[in-house]
Amino acid sequence: MKNSYILLIVLTFFITLPAMAEADAPEALHLDPVPESIHAVRFDPSYYYNAPVRVNKLAQQLAQEWQAHGVNVIFYKAYDPVHGAKYKTSHELNERADYGRQDLLKYVLKECSARGIRVMAWLPAFQHKPAWEQHPEWRVKNPDGSDYRLNEESYPLCAANPEVRSWWLGLIRDLLEHYDGLAGIDIGEPVVRWQGAYCGCASCQQQIEALGFGDASALGLTKTLLASMEAIHDFYKLACVTSVVSPKVDGSLFTPAEQRGYTGFDLEALLEASHKPDWVSLELMWQQWADLYHNPARFNPAWVEGAAAAIREQVAGRSRPLVHLELTPFGQQSVDGPKLQESMRAARRADLPDIDLYDTHQIERDEAWSDVAAGFAWQPARRILVVSDPIGENDARQVASLLSHFKAETEILLLGADQPYTPGRLAGKDLLFYIGVDPKFVLPKAFLQEAAGFQGTLAWVHFGLGQYLEQPGLPDHGIRYLGGTADSTWNRVRYKQALLPRQDPDFDRIVLTDSARVRVLAWMEKGAERLPYALHSRNLWYFADLTTAFVREGGSYIVFADLLHDLLRQPHQSRRLAMVRIEDISPLSDAASLRRIADYLHGEAVPFAISLVSFYLDPASNTAASLSDQPELVAAIRYMVRKGGVIVMHGNTHQYRGETTADYEFWDMMHNEPLFSDSREYVRERIETGLQEMARNELWPATWETPHYGASQLAYSVINTYFSSAYERRQTIDLHGSDQLLPWLIYEHTAGGKIIPENLGYIPLSDQRSGPLLEAARNNLALRDGVASFFFHPFCDIAVLKEIVPGLKKMGYRFTDPRYTSQQVRGPGFRVVTGSGRIELPLTSAYLREFYIDEQGSIRDERYSDAPRSDTLRKSVVVPEGWIYVAAAAPGRPKGLLAHLAANIARRVPKLEGYIGAGKPLAVPDELPARTVLLHHADAPARLLRDQDNWAQALGSVGIDGLRLDVGQFFAVPEGSNLIVVPAAAASALSQQQILLLVRSVQNGANIILERPSQLSAALGILPLERSRLMKAVTDEYYPTVPITWAVPDTLNDFETEFDYITYASDPALGQPAVIGGEYGQGRYLYWGTLFDPETRGGYGRYPFLPEMLRYQFGLKPLVRREAVEIFFDPGSREEISIEDLIKMWRKNGVRTIYAAGWHSYRDYTYDYGRLIELAHQNAMRVYLWLELPHISDRFWLDHPEWREKNALGADADTSGAHWRRPMALNLPACREAVMAELRNMLLAHDWDGVNLAELYYVSAAGPAEPRWFTPMNRGFREDFSRRHGYDPGLLFDPSSRRYWQRDARALQAVYHLREEMVNEQIRRFVTLFLQVEAEKKASWEIIVTTLDAAMAPAAAAAVGVNTAAIAALADELPFTLQLEEPPLANPAGPEEYTAMIDRGAASSRGRIPLATLNLVDRPQRPGLVTPQITGLELYQTLQQGQERGARLPLNSEASLYEVDSGYLPLALAAATRESLAVAQWCIDAATSVSLLLDPKQHPDVLVDGSVWPAYHRGHLILPAGRHTIEPIDRTSSFFKGFWAEGRLIALSGELLELQRIVRGIRLRYRSETANWLVLSEKPHAIEVDGIKTAPAMMRGELGYAFALPAGEHRAEIYTTSRTTQVVKQISLALSGLIAGGGLLFGIVLGFLYIKNARRHRKTAA
Repeated sequence: MKNSYILLIVLTFFITLPAMAEADAPEALHLDPVPESIHAVRFDPSYYYNAPVRVNKLAQQLAQEWQAHGVNVIFYKAYDPVHGAKYKTSHELNERADYGRQDLLKYVLKECSARGIRVMAWLPAFQHKPAWEQHPEWRVKNPDGSDYRLNEESYPLCAANPEVRSWWLGLIRDLLEHYDGLAGIDIGEPVVRWQGAYCGCASCQQQIEALGFGDASALGLTKTLLASMEAIHDFYKLACVTSVVSPKVDGSLFTPAEQRGYTGFDLEALLEASHKPDWVSLELMWQQWADLYHNPARFNPAWVEGAAAAIREQVAGRSRPLVHLELTPFGQQSVDGPKLQESMRAARRADLPDIDLYDTHQIERDEAWSDVAAGFAWQPARRILVVSDPIGENDARQVASLLSHFKAETEILLLGADQPYTPGRLAGKDLLFYIGVDPKFVLPKAFLQEAAGFQGTLAWVHFGLGQYLEQPGLPDHGIRYLGGTADSTWNRVRYKQALLPRQDPDFDRIVLTDSARVRVLAWMEKGAERLPYALHSRNLWYFADLTTAFVREGGSYIVFADLLHDLLRQPHQSRRLAMVRIEDISPLSDAASLRRIADYLHGEAVPFAISLVSFYLDPASNTAASLSDQPELVAAIRYMVRKGGVIVMHGNTHQYRGETTADYEFWDMMHNEPLFSDSREYVRERIETGLQEMARNELWPATWETPHYGASQLAYSVINTYFSSAYERRQTIDLHGSDQLLPWLIYEHTAGGKIIPENLGYIPLSDQRSGPLLEAARNNLALRDGVASFFFHPFCDIAVLKEIVPGLKKMGYRFTDPRYTSQQVRGPGFRVVTGSGRIELPLTSAYLREFYIDEQGSIRDERYSDAPRSDTLRKSVVVPEGWIYVAAAAPGRPKGLLAHLAANIARRVPKLEGYIGAGKPLAVPDELPARTVLLHHADAPARLLRDQDNWAQALGSVGIDGLRLDVGQFFAVPEGSNLIVVPAAAASALSQQQILLLVRSVQNGANIILERPSQLSAALGILPLERSRLMKAVTDEYYPTVPITWAVPDTLNDFETEFDYITYASDPALGQPAVIGGEYGQGRYLYWGTLFDPETRGGYGRYPFLPEMLRYQFGLKPLVRREAVEIFFDPGSREEISIEDLIKMWRKNGVRTIYAAGWHSYRDYTYDYGRLIELAHQNAMRVYLWLELPHISDRFWLDHPEWREKNALGADADTSGAHWRRPMALNLPACREAVMAELRNMLLAHDWDGVNLAELYYVSAAGPAEPRWFTPMNRGFREDFSRRHGYDPGLLFDPSSRRYWQRDARALQAVYHLREEMVNEQIRRFVTLFLQVEAEKKASWEIIVTTLDAAMAPAAAAAVGVNTAAIAALADELPFTLQLEEPPLANPAGPEEYTAMIDRGAASSRGRIPLATLNLVDRPQRPGLVTPQITGLELYQTLQQGQERGARLPLNSEASLYEVDSGYLPLALAAATRESLAVAQWCIDAATSVSLLLDPKQHPDVLVDGSVWPAYHRGHLILPAGRHTIEPIDRTSSFFKGFWAEGRLIALSGELLELQRIVRGIRLRYRSETANWLVLSEKPHAIEVDGIKTAPAMMRGELGYAFALPAGEHRAEIYTTSRTTQVVKQISLALSGLIAGGGLLFGIVLGFLYIKNARRHRKTAA
């Protein structure tokens, strides 16, 4: 029995372990502010050569230690002047040290990147032994011509020497080209000579003679440094310079000019340059100067504060200064950990928070990491005095509360007759705030005098500024105070990019008298007028109104709150966090509504708060209820917790006189004052009663919310004894309306307690619009670290919530919840902790129960004390992020622990979901591959027959193969299937025995889909009601922002079930569930209350996101992908996303071809097409130049107004609104030649794979009816038309002319004909240009011409000058591919219309299959349109049908693609693939090359067609067309795979036709329209294409080694090892096998002899 317990405990531990590990992963969801300071440490690998681990392990250990001690920047010593490079390099003269050959830098970058640590490459300036030895002419020389050397390990090169400069810049570029993960480069201690700014080398002498003065060495050093900065910036990296700061004997610092004369280093010149250093790390090593000057009394850690203040003044904001400190001893002066920490604190007291320490080795040697971590964590508290007039208490307290967001020590002083100002109150203060509330208040003279002489920061808010500015001797601030004004029309404040509303009619008028002295930070606006609202001059910061009055959501208070970071000089990291709280939940709340909200938020991955009231009371109706009375409601709350909710206690009854949640509880609103019964006991009793009721129901609140945000200061003092935090707006004084809106978390409200903010308000029942709340959230983006926080009532329309959540996400907000800060609830008999804290829990003859509640609401690590305790539990608690810790007194231990453990194990063991049978199963990550059985009733009525057929087509559109089984042949669930689909037609024909079979199958773990009421659905507990309704549309609960309209209404029968369920789709009119998902026994079901789709051909007409329902409910997903997605990419739509992140996203979504918009060239910026192409090729993606002529670029339009296209009104073409293109007059020869030159340069500049000449026509879809958009009407066009027809085409737009277009149809057709002729001619010219450049580059491009399908809308095509047939005919003359798209306002509806366009294109192209653009735009509403934009099943079926026709369908544009669709695009392209999935063998029959994603942990290798597959890498499997079997690798194959080369094909841009593993690499056959980009896991040793050796250029990317093979169809052999290497490897493996086999044989022989001998002994003994 004991062994059984041990086994169960061990199993439980191992099953729980992964989940515990996941909880340790940090998330950037903290509500606490994060200081934006640099915590840097220098790392010299030379000190780690004796490390006993491999370099990858060493890097991991180091990075872990750095992260644990608060380091966020590492200066990696990349080149040692004596020993060489600590990175891989082939730069001229560079030598590699051991760690360079082992590429330690690569591993350090990888490990640091994973932990958010930036790595700067640290290069000792111009110190290089090989260069010094091989180039004596490069050496720094003394004035007498001898070599200058500081010591034996010093090898200084003259930075003024042009040859040195060129070589040095090459060293920098070499480093940055090969290590893109570097944050930047630091040039360490650049000098000409120590104690001398002169170099006597020949180069310097020549420059001195040329200049005519002797400053050439210092100037040359500066020139080289600036060139280095520019080179670093060319790579978009940070440039840093580290320099010694020399003090004089009195401790004052050398000025930059003096330092320049001392060493030649010119800080001032660097900081004034355009390519200035981003960081300057300045060495303040007091121990060095204490030793030099023999004065440790002056030079000590305290000296650092004054020195840091001095360098802050020298740098003067022109760069980011770092204070460089060291543990290095000098002479008798040593530094230990405490002194280093003291030095770090001294620097921060001088407002230089960025620290750079030398170095990790010394820190480890001196065991100083704890001091370093403490120094990094320490921030000086700002000492602040907040002063106000007698009526400003509320405002002063609110300002003080805001200041607690920062590290601050704040006092409040109210001036008045009964509290006169005492001189000296400002002594020792860093900041003074004056809050002017009373315009008539006369400030005390003593206060004004001290304020005028105050040396710290002075923040003046509103009234009283005039009195301050009149003080004698006050420096000129460049402003004049004109007095106060009341004018409510000044109701906007412009700050940063936001226009913020303001409501206070009162404000001050300020005029600028010297704008050079003043920085206006925000402006008040009224129409075109503006006045300063917030300004900064000298030490004065001024705000023109009362920033704490008339505060509204998203209002002008944001300016003051955000600028506090600058006022206090405590910048925080900018983050966009959002929070949602489900409000006013009481025992009588509707449980179903709560579940719907929880389901939706969980589906959106949004954590949320649950504002819960323990008791419901309504004296008027004499109604009362507790949580214990309402088990259904309690179950719903627990359900919400499992879906990511965290409970907030929202009072005991949330009522005083009236009804729960409609009344206050701790405030008398009737009299607008504290309660008559307000007392500590009253508050205590109510809180404890409510807490006990929650604990009784296992509901554990993490924080508090005061009902209606109203309580007295006394009540708050009691609340604070139970709750260390509150999630609310808290009143600052006993006055209704003083509840304070906070932009972010504060640590100490003046009423006590940490406050979690709510600042966006809520959706009123009477005005349920999301717009105002979202607008306020958008304004909140102006806050550096603001939190957009709102609450939502469950009785409001959930559709509004479904607008708010994606709206906030679209703005970049990320949702968090109250668990992400430290707080504690001290309940009667229990404690609740999040974050960390110390608890004390008295226990009286009670068992101690402790457990965690994880983010999914599961209880983790629950344990009980062995015996009752009568003591006080005292312990410090650190809770995993997002979890809750609970310690509670329990009356006893639970019974049946063994049974509980067994159940826990059973619950945690993952289900095989149908993988039952012999052999190791093939596994995929996350979801399981769907294997469907579709029951079919052949004799069903036509409508039901189409409905059941549509199930098969809908599932098939994303590649879910289904076995269609006639109902009459259904006797057992086919083995291996994991989803049974029973349409209404089939359900109606089931026998009772078949129903029983299906019910039992579901009970035993099967998944089933049902539709409409039936005997089968009733048997599963889904019971129909008599009510029914007509549905015309549906809301998908996971994607509610997508309107879904049905072509034909259908009947939804109401139903009920006693089991919990999730609503997947509902009637948008009434919210009635239409599709639900639930559990039955061990199985799961999805139930449709309507028919799935009896109308369309394909099943896309009602529930477009069916595949997502299968994924969410059953964990099932299609298996096979085709990574051939083609996208149009407009960089202007992705400005906030890096190219690196875009490429990763596209790779994940199966993108193969990118059409990159080529017009993003502006006067001050051009998109980095080179970087895009480089990264795309490294990921086997092709990039085409996408052109939209006659639009060239914004820059071209501005630079050439003479060539702008004219409209029919004779003006420049209208480019407003949807007409964004800026057309040029391409028919003018000069313009056309300039455009061709522009395009030629662009094509030559980058390694494009093709060109897409798209939409070369005249964007005038409205035709002549809109003359401002009708083009072309330039001079050349009008003259050409006049020559042909004898009249000016402008007459067509003159209503008085007989040629007016409405009178003369032939004239209009003549204009149309000339436009078509011009379009065709321009296409001919530009395609010819592309062909010429292609030949010049010796490239293999695909040239595409995208034009309109005129047959779809002939009038629209004619209106823009398109003749599709004529353009298609051009393809007979010029080798280009035709691509069709729909004309404006003729958007197709349904796959059939797209495939018809493809067929028409093929016909007009003489059988050549064209491309067809899928435009992702909102389509005009018309019958048959399911969604405004093509999405879901309609999109997938369109792709599927296009693929079946051999057509390619690029999507325009990728930024408009719904996120839900992204992952299904490659699945739809592979839909034609047929699958047969057994447990341990999958058969894939593919018409094209496809891919699969397997679980790389379970399958490091797989067999395809019986052999180890060379196109399998980290779970990604590529298959050529044909029939293949996939199996887990067996031990024999695993052993023998070592005899073959290890190189793997990771990706390719072409079509894989055949693939074979060969001994030294791989052999493949492929086809590609352009160069075929391949990525291999190992660098190829040799490549042969069609038997001919080739050596393509190699690129090392994130995936592996990328290179291009020729376009066309070819065979290639790629060798990843040499013959010698492979032979040696095979011999080694063979010998290893022989040794192992011999050892085994020897062991068998010994065993045999032992047994034989033992038997002989037994016989002898007998």
